[in-house]
Amino acid sequence: MRSTLQTFNRDITTNLNRLTSELQRVNQQIGSGKKIDKPSDDPVAMVGILGLRSNLGAMQQYQENLNHGDNLVEASENALRQVNDLVGRARILAIQQINGTVGAANRASIASEVRNILEQTVILGNSRVGGQYIFGGHRTTGYTEQEPAPFMVDRIQGYRLNGTNPPVSDEAAPTPSPPLALGDLVINGLEIEATVADGISDIYADASAAAKANAINARAAETGVSAQVIPAYKQAVAGVETGAFSLLSAGDLVINGVDIFNLVGATAVVAGDTDNAVLNAINSQTAATGVVATRDSDGRLLLAAEDGRNLHITTTANGEEVTHLNDLPAVAQEKVYFGALQLYSDNRFIVETPLAAEAGLDAIGLAGGEAVSGEAGDLAGDGKIVVDDVARRTGAVRYTGDPDNDLQIRVGSSSTLTVGRNGKDALVDHDLFTSLAGLQDALLSRGYIEAVGENMAVNFTVPLAAGGTGLRLEDDFTAGTFTVTVTDQGYFPPQELEFKVGVDPANDTLQSMADKLNGIPGLEAAWSVEGFLEVKSSDPGRYSFGFSDDSSNFLEVVGIREEDMQVQAIETALGNLEQVFDKVAVEISDFGVRTNRIQSQRETMEGLELILTENMSDMEDTDMVEALLELKTKQTAYEAALNTAAKAMKISLVDFL
Repeated sequence: MRSTLQTFNRDITTNLNRLTSELQRVNQQIGSGKKIDKPSDDPVAMVGILGLRSNLGAMQQYQENLNHGDNLVEASENALRQVNDLVGRARILAIQQINGTVGAANRASIASEVRNILEQTVILGNSRVGGQYIFGGHRTTGYTEQEPAPFMVDRIQGYRLNGTNPPVSDEAAPTPSPPLALGDLVINGLEIEATVADGISDIYADASAAAKANAINARAAETGVSAQVIPAYKQAVAGVETGAFSLLSAGDLVINGVDIFNLVGATAVVAGDTDNAVLNAINSQTAATGVVATRDSDGRLLLAAEDGRNLHITTTANGEEVTHLNDLPAVAQEKVYFGALQLYSDNRFIVETPLAAEAGLDAIGLAGGEAVSGEAGDLAGDGKIVVDDVARRTGAVRYTGDPDNDLQIRVGSSSTLTVGRNGKDALVDHDLFTSLAGLQDALLSRGYIEAVGENMAVNFTVPLAAGGTGLRLEDDFTAGTFTVTVTDQGYFPPQELEFKVGVDPANDTLQSMADKLNGIPGLEAAWSVEGFLEVKSSDPGRYSFGFSDDSSNFLEVVGIREEDMQVQAIETALGNLEQVFDKVAVEISDFGVRTNRIQSQRETMEGLELILTENMSDMEDTDMVEALLELKTKQTAYEAALNTAAKAMKISLVDFL
């Protein structure tokens, strides 16, 4: 087959173009330093290079994460060191104020510095790096006007809703607080099961505060809302009187189904129960009734059922005339007093009822709108309460960050490194804020949760006036009173119950005095085996107490003086702060370990980045020696091709033919 001149020229041109492209490619490799510039240069190699580039980019991002994590760790460690410095200052102040020569006025002035320390620890707890709260756990951002930062001073944890005590049931108005049927109460969209008998109340056992709390708590894991009982208690409208017979016998007083004076026998009564006969008779049956009794200085009895059961009091005409427990003298009465509920949740919640007139809410003492619930915007009759108001308490600190997870950074496709601590674990659970608040309260002579007498007794059953108690100042007992104030901080503003305790040295014993204190709602009192009077809050997170106006010298003699109580409270706060200091020190050292982990991870990342860079360089970077040799070869071939083409182009058609 004979080739045409056109074909011959086309072949030459194609060959020259190819050689030109080859030269251009080699020149491009030398000029750019990259032997693969676009996928078409080497599609197979480009896939590998793109993978390496992706890995290298991720590695560089992880390096940036480590740098950010290093900043977080450093900021957290610095914040905790400053916290410990503040705790150390509070410890010094506490030690100084324990000195007996320091007066109440000076301690009160120091309390303002402790308050300032508390506020500074809150500011440190709200430290940020790059706009992120370092102690917020996973919730580093996204705070609201209602919850502006992880730590909020003068706010308590969770959202709370306090119910009122349901109406009293009696013969004249036999409408007890109703039980709950399935769906009568809806919390966060979930129906609460029907109440069942609580197993402790002798009447209306499915309508007690305990029964309703049990029903609500059975779904607490789903609704996020739990219930706590507010005990039922009843104080007589008047002091104990002798009545027509000056005697209480079988049937005269029945408490929670227990006939008190049928069990203890007919008992003579004196005005005001100054001999404690009625008080002792009631308290002798506490195990059976679940009710504890006390009596104030006017002789008025106070009964309390602490565990949420109903308080069922039945009196004959004589029993009512003597005790006045059911309010109507000389008339037989039977009444049931119900406890109330407090609902609690870590988050805002909604309580609803489908029943008319808010009957489901009425069953837990929350019908009637804002005036009853205390929740802003709650409308009477709408069957709904939206609980979104953060509860307040002076000196308390609320944590709104993520309480379950520590702040982490990503250092791999499925690997993370912990670089922070959520504020609950790092600060709240170490009692930092409660200890500082406790010291502040102690310096201000308020908020006591424990008092221990400093004078030892040996005999608790002899009348105070008879001597033989073993107290060194027992001759100083005198007829009189002292006031106990119990503060319920489950409400805002806190609610106070003042109770005047009478002291009759001719009839009272050390044990009867402890019984009187023990019967006051929110208090527990007993004589220790060593012989010291111990008075405690029954729920330190909720109740605190104080004493005042002691005209009987009782507190002085047993060694519970204001000065002593204050010093004891400061010493307790000091002990708590020392534990806080040690715990925070452990947190600080832990951040030192985290710094080492970050450094180790960074070195590993740098090594991997170097390997990836080298691998990618091997695949895409130009080998200059090889490229120059190839360029020389291509140039020689190109020049030879040009010469050949020049000679070939001189051939005429005649020569070709």
